[in-house]
Parts: sequence; structure tokens; C-alpha cells
Amino acid sequence: MAKPALAVLGMHRSYTSLAARWLTECGIDMGEKTLSGGIGNEDGHFEDVEFLGFHTKVLVEHGLPSNGMAELSGPDFDVEAYRALSIQGPLWDEGKALAERKASHGLPFGWKEPRTCLFMPFYREVLDPFALILFRPFQQVVDSLLSREKRVLLERVYPTWRRPLYWVKRSRWDERFERLRASYFEAWAFYNKRLLDYIDKCDPDRCMVHDLGSLIAQDRAIIAKLHSWGFSCQYNSIGALVRETEARDVMGFSRDQIERGEQIASRFERLIER
Repeated sequence: MAKPALAVLGMHRSYTSLAARWLTECGIDMGEKTLSGGIGNEDGHFEDVEFLGFHTKVLVEHGLPSNGMAELSGPDFDVEAYRALSIQGPLWDEGKALAERKASHGLPFGWKEPRTCLFMPFYREVLDPFALILFRPFQQVVDSLLSREKRVLLERVYPTWRRPLYWVKRSRWDERFERLRASYFEAWAFYNKRLLDYIDKCDPDRCMVHDLGSLIAQDRAIIAKLHSWGFSCQYNSIGALVRETEARDVMGFSRDQIERGEQIASRFERLIER
């Protein structure tokens, strides 16, 4: 009998790193080698680098940004291109080999990598994993992504000695960031619609949906659920790992974006386990 696999799913900046770190400390194998910390995620990303490498390869071969969203160098989210994204041919064989290699150890395992949300039809077929799905409102996600991107720009492109040059070019960067704001919203909507589609097709007993509040309040119940799924892990409180969240700027969204975002959020609200 195949050992269970667990996919930690959620849009970028939706507490998937927090969840993966917590699950690691509870004793679940979340990857032999995981991505270390960086700007905006100093404690570590806890992303399995093999899944990350495969996903970025698929994206790049389809002519899409490796981050699965948008970048300052190309600050637009091509919805149609992402809809057409699929794993086929040699990429299918490579992904299947990766999944089989992960499962070949004969022990339960999990992984976290936000781009996984784009490829769940593939993983349903080759692994049929259980899923811990995390939701975070678009205002917080978009603002968090923008804040991180601005930090990257200032710390890597315009360190202190080059900072005056940034102010000379600020109007150019402000325009790019406004385009990124719209693109990050579209990415948030796309990822979460993909997750809702997955939930609709998934056996309810094989997935659970949480936001940060329920993740903290229901951490014991989550561990109990994982036990029922066949994962051997011990309870550790997630609360000790949670940093105080910053107040987020919720301005700058159009009426259409707010309405679309609230429609998606209301569907998740009905699914979140309280």
C-alpha cells in the first residue's frame, strides 16, 4: 500500500511557509533539501527544492516567469497563458519520475511549493495527495508581495550608496509597481480559483482548508486529521512560530477587483474549518 503524500497548497504569501515549518517541527518529512530564508521570509521558505526546480522548469519552457506570477521586468500576468499551462510529454515523464522518487522511500512525506497550485491535475494523477489548503485575503497577499519586491529592489539593486539613483528613477518604478499590483491580484485570483476547482473535485475527506486564524486555533485538530491520514507526527503548537503580522495597505484596488476578490473569499470562508 502506497504511503500518503501531503501537499501544502496556497497562493504565494499565504502562510504556506509557516505551515511547512510547523509540520517539519511536528515530524513530517517536508523534503530532504528545502529552500533557505531570504528577503521577506527570513525564517526559511521550507520549499522542497526538487519540486521547486521542476515547477520553474515547466514555467520557463512555457515562456512564463519562473515565479509563476509576474516580475518587475515583465509586470503583467498573462491569464490565458496560465490557463493553457500543462505538463505533457518529456515534462510529464520528468515530473512522474520525481513523484515516484519521493514516494519510493516508503514513508509518508509532504511538500510545500506555491506553484504546485498550478499543477494539481498532474499531481492528482501521479500521487493523489492529501491536501492542507491555506487561504489569505487578496489585500494582504498583494501588499505583502509588493512590500517584498520593493525590499528586493532597494537592497539588491539600489543599496545605500546607490539609493539616490533610485529616487531619480522613482516615477518609473512606481509605474511598474502599479502594474505589478494589478498582476499580483490576477495571480491571487487565478491560484485561488484553481484551488477551488481542486476542492470541488476532491474527496472532502482528503483535504482541509484553513486561514491563519483557524490554523492557529485548530492546530491540534489538524494534527489529529493528519494522524487519520496515516502521518506519524507529534503535536507542537504553531502559535510559537507565528510572528505578529504587519498592518497592510488595503487601498488601490478597483471596484471590480474588490467584488471579484470578495466572491472568492466568501467561497473559502464557507470551507474554512473553524
